[in-house]
Amino acid sequence: MDATEGNVVGLRATLRHEKEGAALVMALVILVALFVLLGLLSVGALFFVLPVLIWFIAMRLRVEHRRTFGNAVRVSSTQLPEVAREAAEAAARLQAPPFEVMVIENRQANAYAFGWWHPQAVVVTSGLVEMLTPEELRFVIGHEAGHVLLGHTRITSLLGNMLGVPGVPVLSLVGGLVFRRWSRFAEYSADRAGLVASGSLEAAEGALTKLLVGPRLAARLNMDEVLVQSGELEGEWTGDAGEALMTHPYLVRRLAALRHFWDAHHEDIEALANVRDTMSLQPGPLFGFGEVQQQDPVTRWLEQARPALTAAARWSALYLVLSLISLLTGWASLTVTLVLQTLMGVVAGWQAARWACARGDGRWAAIRQALGAVWLLLGGATILILGAAMVAGAESAGVLIPLMVPYLMALPVVWLLGTAGGVLVGLLAFLVPCKNKNMEA
Repeated sequence: MDATEGNVVGLRATLRHEKEGAALVMALVILVALFVLLGLLSVGALFFVLPVLIWFIAMRLRVEHRRTFGNAVRVSSTQLPEVAREAAEAAARLQAPPFEVMVIENRQANAYAFGWWHPQAVVVTSGLVEMLTPEELRFVIGHEAGHVLLGHTRITSLLGNMLGVPGVPVLSLVGGLVFRRWSRFAEYSADRAGLVASGSLEAAEGALTKLLVGPRLAARLNMDEVLVQSGELEGEWTGDAGEALMTHPYLVRRLAALRHFWDAHHEDIEALANVRDTMSLQPGPLFGFGEVQQQDPVTRWLEQARPALTAAARWSALYLVLSLISLLTGWASLTVTLVLQTLMGVVAGWQAARWACARGDGRWAAIRQALGAVWLLLGGATILILGAAMVAGAESAGVLIPLMVPYLMALPVVWLLGTAGGVLVGLLAFLVPCKNKNMEA
């Protein structure tokens, strides 16, 4: 590893703000607690809703990407090359994953990044491009590339409205509030990435001060006074309360944090900035490094999970028919319900594992398919029963409560037995020669 690579690796390890991880964990704990309190995170609902939610989010992001793509210009060496040059240098200094840069017409100075898979999109407004110097623009693009590098976009793309990108309605409303503290620390982390990308504290401060007071007044600011102003906010609860509902920290605090990071790491940042001529700058339209995912990840996931999804769908239908028969014949009971769920889940797991074996998947892949089929079937069955109980309404509460309490208490045992059965049939699937059977048959 040469000195340049050492600088990149060393600086990348310091980009993430020290409190960002703790803030993310706290937000996730609060979000899960809210879902539990709302009754939306039953074990069954998780596995039933998750594939649908993933598909919905992916399609929403794809639509947003194409909408932006259709109303913007994607930069490259032959399209707005001055912007492409700064994007290429930011990507090289950060060694960021692949991303593309688009410029949209908007007089408001703004920029954001979104996407779940590579290449992700960095969008800057025409007003911002015209307002900034090349070095300042590199800071902004580096800031957004930092969000891509640090994985922030996978969370913010869910929350949507935090970026101006449409997200999932419920998650945007609830998560947008829960994740605001994490979002502020993520902005500090991205500012560090932008500083490394620009290689200049002056450029980083110039970009932020233009957002603070506008381009005409920014050059006349006394930065020492700005830092003093930031210090006056520390330890004052009214200042923290005003920031609490914001997705971004106060700009004066961001400027102070940049100065502090520069003081600690300026030698490495300057050393990296001095080797720009030795870097391999990409002409675009894709910037960054790593594998570009050509196939839609949802399509790829559906194809990989096809044995589990197909088996779960078939045996869920049979489970539904048997449940109706038991109700009509008077055989319905807690024991029959639990046995049917477990048995149908394990059988679905066996068929999914056999299909995985037949298409050449390995042993562990077959076990994953079996477990997926078991969990999907048990999840659907759980939702069906809980849904039926809610539809029955308060009039049947006196009958339902004595039945639902033991059912809910026995549910963990069913899931444990189903999981163990899924692992077992996944292993046993390879003991019998696999035939290449068509899942459509």
